[in-house]
Order: sequence, then C-alpha cells, then structure tokens
Amino acid sequence: MQEEESLSFQMEELKKKKSRTQEERQQLAQLKKRLKEIDAAVEEAAKPLIRRYFDYEIPVAMVEDAGITSAGTLSAGNQLPQLQEEFFHYRQQHPLWENRREKISYRLSPEGELFRMVRGQEEKLI
Repeated sequence: MQEEESLSFQMEELKKKKSRTQEERQQLAQLKKRLKEIDAAVEEAAKPLIRRYFDYEIPVAMVEDAGITSAGTLSAGNQLPQLQEEFFHYRQQHPLWENRREKISYRLSPEGELFRMVRGQEEKLI
C-alpha cells in the first residue's frame, strides 16, 4: 500500500506539469505500468478470500403461477404459499444466514435529543 501511495503521488506530481520532458513522460509511463502491476497483484491475492467469503448456496425456485395474472387479477393456482412452506423447511435444515434478534429501542429526551439503545449501550442520534 505504501508503494502504491508513493507511486500515485509521483504520478500526480508529474501530471500537474503543463509540459513534460521525454524522461518525465517515460517515468510517468513506468509509474502507470507499475501501478497496474500492483493492482493486478492485489486482485489476484484477493481472489481466494473472495471465493472463501462468498462461497454459499443460493436457493432458486421456479414458480409457474404467482397468484396474479398479467392483467392484475387473481389466479386460482397460486404456488407461492407452497413455495413459502418448502423454503421454510429448507431454511431450517440449511441455515443460510444468522438471525440476529437484538432489542433496539429509542428514547426522546425532554430536550428533544434522540437516543438509540443497542446491546445496553446508548447512542445519541440527534
């Protein structure tokens, strides 16, 4: 990161000049090339982390009848209640995310200040 910041700073300094010598143009091209190399290395290093963090199942279902027609009237073969029931059981067997049930409350002081209470800690909002 330090090298990248240093290169970016050097590039900006060279870009500020209205006219550049041949040597400065070459230096600017080298800086751009090195920054691209750094970006590519960072991207490559991040790929395994991204795969690990975002490696999860996404349930997908197909419904032929969602209970409403294209004209906006109700249809008789609504499959959504059945899908909801199936998904409910699927989610119990395959936890897709964690349900966090935190109690959050708000308090308005006599002075008109708004506070939020989360996990026993009060935070002033306004």
